[in-house]
Order: sequence, then C-alpha cells, then structure tokens
Amino acid sequence: MLPASAICVCLTAMSPVVASASTTSEWPDIDNPAAAQGGGSSDAAVVIGVEDYVFAPDIAGANDNAEAWYRHLTKTRGVPAQNVRLLRNEEATLEEMRAAAKDAASLAGEDGTVWFVFIGHGAPSKDGNDGLLVGSDAQQTATSLEARSLRRSELIQTLETGDGQPVVVIDACFSGRGQQGEQLAEGLQPLRIADLEPPKSALVLTAAKSNQYAGALPGKDVPAYSYLLLGAMRGWGDADGDGTVTADEANRYASGAMRATIKGRSQTPELGGPASTVLGGGAEAGPDLSAIVLGAPGPVDSGPADPLPAPASASQGQACTDARDCPEGTSCSDSGCRIDYAYLSKREKSATRMLIGGGITAVLGTGMTIGSALVSTQGEGGGDGIGAIIAVGTVGIIATATGIGLLSVGVKRRKEVRGLKGEYGFAPFLNTDQRSAGLGLEGRF
Repeated sequence: MLPASAICVCLTAMSPVVASASTTSEWPDIDNPAAAQGGGSSDAAVVIGVEDYVFAPDIAGANDNAEAWYRHLTKTRGVPAQNVRLLRNEEATLEEMRAAAKDAASLAGEDGTVWFVFIGHGAPSKDGNDGLLVGSDAQQTATSLEARSLRRSELIQTLETGDGQPVVVIDACFSGRGQQGEQLAEGLQPLRIADLEPPKSALVLTAAKSNQYAGALPGKDVPAYSYLLLGAMRGWGDADGDGTVTADEANRYASGAMRATIKGRSQTPELGGPASTVLGGGAEAGPDLSAIVLGAPGPVDSGPADPLPAPASASQGQACTDARDCPEGTSCSDSGCRIDYAYLSKREKSATRMLIGGGITAVLGTGMTIGSALVSTQGEGGGDGIGAIIAVGTVGIIATATGIGLLSVGVKRRKEVRGLKGEYGFAPFLNTDQRSAGLGLEGRF
C-alpha cells in the first residue's frame, strides 16, 4: 500500500505545554499509542518489521517497533486500517514489499501522506550505486541480496507515482552490516552516497550513514532509530514547543539521543527531502537522557558480558583492510582483526546441532571383518539426519573407530569452540580395493 507526490500533512495542533521529562533511567514504553490526533484520514501506509530473517542475522525488537508504528498510524494519526499493510518476518519478501508499496501509492489522497516504514537489514547493491531493503528470505550472498531485496530507488519511484506525500523511514543502513556490525555477505561494495539519486518529492529518513551500521538502543533491545523517531513524533522532539514536530526536529532529536547514549559505535541518521514536513505533534515528554546515561551499566557494543572464546585469538591485532584479511571468528576493525562477538553469538544460537557417532565391528572368518558407524545430526532449523557407514574388511575397523571418534571429537570441538560447533556437510563415498569395500558418508564438522 503506498502513494507519492504532494506535501501537506494536517495535524491537530496540541497545547505547547510540555510535561517535565521523566527522571527514570529507563526508556519509556511506546507500545501504547499516544492520544488520537487525527490528520491521517487520507493517508496510506506500509509498515515492515523483520526480526526473524531466514538466513541473515536476526534483529531483536524489530517487530515490537513495527507494531508500535502501526498502532501510532492507525490509532494516533487515524490512518484507516484498510489503508495500512503490516508485514512481519517471512511476510516481508521482495514481492510483498513491492506490491504493498504500489498499493499504498494508489490509496493515499492528494492531501494525504503515504508512509513506508522499514525496520530490517539494508545492504549496498552489487554495483554500489543503490541501497537495498533486504527481503526476509535473502541469502547471505551478494547475488541473493540483489535478487531478493527491494531497491531504494525503485521504492521511491513507486511512492512518487501517487498523489500523497511519500514519507520513507528506513531503520537500516546500506553498509551491508547487521545490527551488531557483522557482515551480511562477503564481497559487498561500500555504497557511494553521491550516486544515490535524491528523491523528487519524497521525504526519506535513514538510520545511519553508509559507512555506519544501524544498531540497537542501549539498555533496550530494539532498533534505536525507529524507536527514537516515533518517540520524537509523540512530542519528545518538539524543540520549539509549538505542538508540532517536523521531520527536521524528529531527526535531530533521534540523532542527539543516540549521540548522548550510545557507546562503542557512531550512528548518524540522514534526512533527504522536505525537512519542514510535519510528522506529528503532542506534549509528551521525552526520557531524561542524562539519567539513562548515568544508569547505564557500561559500553553497549563491546560484546556479551560472558564473551565467547575466539577461534582465532592469536590473530587479534593482525593488520587488515577488510574482512577478507581476517580469519573466521574475527572481523576487521580499526585496521586490525578483532574478536567478532556478534558473529560468534549468532553461530552459537543457530548451530544447535549435536553430532552423535557410534560403531560396531564383527569378525567374519579369518581376517575378515564387517563394521558400521552411525552419524546423526540433530538440531533446530535443519531437521534430523542419520548417515550410516557400512564397510567390509579392514575398512570395517576404520568405520568403527570413525564412529567413536566422531562423537569424541564433536563433543571436544563443541566445548573448545562453542561459537562454531555447527556445520555438517556430508557427502557419500565409496572406497574399494582387492580386500575390502567401504560405503558411507564423509564430511566436516
């Protein structure tokens, strides 16, 4: 659902009286919508939150933020529910996002706004000249990201074909990195901002510069930018106290709040298009940022409290220019290979397979043996699989030893490198000689 082109957004002006800011060290709850303001009867919207990607790293809190935006648009702004499309997780494929944008562009009236809110992963296009809104089923290769994602340029062109004023909120970055800085795919080019075509009429608000990554809010496990921008529209960002919040005010508030509270990374949101567009209003007081900073336990993006062991600890500090110079389990940061906690944490969660092995050997006459080994992988996401190794002759003894060895080595590997305990890729094999034959599966783990 999505439109494009005019510009006026009418909101009921609220009293300039602003309540005193909260002194709590916690971020306010934005799940409950603010009081009804109206102004959205001619609007249409698409709200997308992808918290659970099929292949790419998950984004904690993306659905919570998307649902908060949906409630704000339908309850506070009064956008008709039939004009709003909410896509979550597997629903947010390229085809669904494209169709929803086209539909919304056709539904918004001349005096309305067409909203497109995307909370998920972004990536650069293969040629580096465009940004991609990564679809929920895109695989972690440059080719798949290109094929299964919605181009920023296509989205804006679609929204600008309608009668409404397009407002695009992208809580993602186009650096090709995830919420904790991990690479989405090898070989992605950095985005050249100069090559991004500016919108003709659309207002585009993006969470970070192309050389940064869009991360979580410190102390609250949700994407920072979409949370703060929505808070600003509820009144937190009303810098001049006139009861309305412009795009410039909202973006400045979100930028300042992230600069004040985020440690361990820089995230600077960007605004393109008519900055004076009114996005919201109200007298709701924002959080006390100083109280949040004082109440924070420590740096946000410095890795988990109980850090996972690094499989390449000896490579810390190794000189690098990009991720390809660094071994598995590390990433390039400040020209040196460092432990990649985000990568290890992701692998720890997704590689939940345990390897089970066992074997038996029987003697068949003088010097003849038959042996077998069972290898089983069990875990989430990939189902269970069982491979049998059956061999005659001396290979039977090897099969038995292999079955027992697989179990012991697999357990040892899990203990020593629990962040990389998954990865089983078995292939059939057949070995024969004059005295024996072996048929089974082989692979790595």
